[in-house]
Amino acid sequence: MKTITKSALSFKTKLFYGIGAASGEIYGITTGSFFLFFLTTTVGLNPTLASTAFLIGKIWDGINDPLIGWLSDRTTTSASALHASPFIRWLSPFITGWGRRYPWMILGAIPLGIAFFLQWIVPPFSNPSWLFIYYTVVILVAYTAITAVLLPYSALAAEITKSYDERTSLMSFRSFFAVVGLLGSLMLAQAIFGLFADAQQQYLVLGLIEGLLIIGLIYLCIWGTRKQYRQVMQERQTPPQAETLGFFASWRTQLGLLWRSRPLQIAALLILSCGMASNLTISVLPYFIRFVLRLPDHHITQALLAVQGFALLAVFGWNQVSQWVGKRGLLFLGLPIWLLAHLGLFFVSPGRVGMLYLCASAAGTGFATALLAPWSMLPDIIDLDELNTGKRREGMFYGVIVQAHKLALALAIFGVGRLLDISGFVTPEDGIDDPLQPTSVLWAIRILIAIVPVVMLAIALCLTYIYPLTREVHQEIALKLQTRNES
Repeated sequence: MKTITKSALSFKTKLFYGIGAASGEIYGITTGSFFLFFLTTTVGLNPTLASTAFLIGKIWDGINDPLIGWLSDRTTTSASALHASPFIRWLSPFITGWGRRYPWMILGAIPLGIAFFLQWIVPPFSNPSWLFIYYTVVILVAYTAITAVLLPYSALAAEITKSYDERTSLMSFRSFFAVVGLLGSLMLAQAIFGLFADAQQQYLVLGLIEGLLIIGLIYLCIWGTRKQYRQVMQERQTPPQAETLGFFASWRTQLGLLWRSRPLQIAALLILSCGMASNLTISVLPYFIRFVLRLPDHHITQALLAVQGFALLAVFGWNQVSQWVGKRGLLFLGLPIWLLAHLGLFFVSPGRVGMLYLCASAAGTGFATALLAPWSMLPDIIDLDELNTGKRREGMFYGVIVQAHKLALALAIFGVGRLLDISGFVTPEDGIDDPLQPTSVLWAIRILIAIVPVVMLAIALCLTYIYPLTREVHQEIALKLQTRNES
């Protein structure tokens, strides 16, 4: 019987690919944990206005995700192709020979770092409409830049290795450094918040330092993985065929991918449901700790560190477990732990600090499986599509999935803002930085941090049950692809 050729990735490749994830997670955890809280408690924006800025950004994301996925799949960096275009000829010395993905990461890193910094500036005007416009524009720029970086970065996983288990291992490095980025960002935030008493100064310094870190980590990822990428491209007997449709036809095709591909539908919904649960946790936790539990603000970063710290400890243990039980089995073990942790948060009362940290630790342990398994499903789905169509469409597939991930953030943030506003949230004014909130707001916060995530994770368990691509199925797909390429 014919066996599948396996090529082990070097430790260096896995290490620097993982480092790239830290940049995205620094942006994600800081924005997700503190930005709505910053807008409503430091800037003083109404929760609906603050969350609507996110929603507008996500409407734009609905356009730029498939657009950049389409452009990324069609990107060519041969010298002749670049010199043929007068509009991009000036880029030739910088990106010639860098493949389809790296130019986007190279050119998107600096705008992303700058936009991130601008998020944490309080402009010198107090009119709510102008504040809303300022933060909306900054979010639009940031979302464009993060898509230009992270979508090609994610697509690299399907291009630098064909092995089922190597992809899972690669995702474990990505997950590890994602959590390192989360932990490092939160530890930095805690240190800065302790050094500066003024809230505006706290966020300004945090934005500056982390903006520079984001830029540097992206360039480290490019430097450390390019050798493996070039080697794989040179070894291909047949170069991957990019999608040749126009953008709007490509967008219809992308929607068609969801319509026709049951595994992609399930993976997108799985990432959406898990993303909703995780984003609700990090965005509501500051409100829960300050207003419901009435604890000092240093517990905010400490509780978030408990979640992410236990996730970090669990990632590599879960990776070993996945070798025995597969990706579906991994989620069946981890998601119930995460679900029970959120259920426990509903019953935490003021003063029960130990219970808060117990639930946070359990949530992190279960959350680690959602960091690892769903994203490592995507390369397998792309292989199935290549078997059926003869084309490698990583950009389009990751466009769908990254869009689902970002949609989860948008829905979570907008839902939090609207429910807080409807329930009567009181914004700071007249020198009162920490006003008492009505009982309706306290109940809304409990529902957002406990009941809604429980429902989302129950849906995720159902989706896991019906996911069809097991290790054995993927082995058959990979064998057929290898046989076809050799013939």
